Order: sequence, then structure tokens, then C-alpha cells
Amino acid sequence: KQWYQRRVRGVVNKAHDIYHRKGTFGDRPGNGVGWIHIPGKLQWVASGHGLIVGVNKNHDIYYRTVDPRGVWGVNRNQDIFHMAGNKWQHIKGKLVHVSSGRQVWGVNRHDNIYVHRGGHNWQHIGGKLTNIDCSNRGHVWGVNRGQQIYRRHGKGWVRIGGAAIQASVGFAGVWVVNKAHDIYHRKGTF
Repeated sequence: KQWYQRRVRGVVNKAHDIYHRKGTFGDRPGNGVGWIHIPGKLQWVASGHGLIVGVNKNHDIYYRTVDPRGVWGVNRNQDIFHMAGNKWQHIKGKLVHVSSGRQVWGVNRHDNIYVHRGGHNWQHIGGKLTNIDCSNRGHVWGVNRGQQIYRRHGKGWVRIGGAAIQASVGFAGVWVVNKAHDIYHRKGTF
């Protein structure tokens, strides 16, 4: 399996413009047919089953739902929040990054990895990552400070070739962004 590069700058470009890949909604196979500009400015965006979550330059959290299943976020103070109905519920703990899929995973400022076990309970998982993502099928991928890419396998982590600063996993497979902001898709993960 290999990575192949997409010659685009991502769903959020350097000017913080937001883009959506036309023809990629849901579980559709294929690469889509172009980019659609979405009004607004964000510096980070992630999508999952039925929702899109983003963060602006002030670290404010925004989301758009298609089929509400659960929205999680962290603020600039590393506080954790979960959308319950139409209100944010504060969850105990401190994280700098959180991802929701089949489970909720997160990393703190010390690169420690956690999985949510319900309520205010988090379980520490071995390893060190700066970025983590979990799909609705339970696939978990992440990257560490050395830009090494990992995927969860059983109760451990498997190193995957390549270098990245961010990983995303979902219906369209595994995607990573490197330090030059180039985007790559992992062949065989779609």
C-alpha cells in the first residue's frame, strides 16, 4: 500500500477558506469531481458521519450537522466539550485534540492518548501522538511530533511509512497532510 498525492491544498487553505469535495458525501466511492467553496473562514476542519466540525483563528468551535450523532470539541484552554441536544456539555479532562467516530479519542498537550469510556471517564492508551482521528468503523490513525504515522491495531500501534502532521480517517479512506501542506490519500484504505 502506498500514499498518493492530491494536488490541492486541502479543505482549508492558507487563507482559511473552506472547501468541500463535490461528489464525496456519505459512503460514495471515487475521488469526487471538484471543490466547492463554502462561505466562512476556519483554520481547521474535520468531517465524520453526518457532521462537519471546524475551529477558527480564535479557537471558537463551529459545526454543521447532516445527521446528528455527536459533536465533540476542545477550546484554547484545552477544555473538552460534547454537544448534548443544542447545548455544549463540559467534560472533565484537558485535551488539545479530540476526534469522534465509533469511539471518542483525544490527545493532551503532553501527547498522551486517551479514549472516552463514558460520562467523564477517559482511559489512557500507551503511545504518544499529537493528532488522532477515529472513523465510524473504529479505525484509529494518528501522527506524532516526529511526523511518524500510526494506526491502531488490536491493543497496539503499527507504524505506517510516510511523514505527516495530520491524519484523517473516514468513509473515503485515510488522508494525511505533510508539513508542506500537501495532501496524500492512502491507497487501499477506501
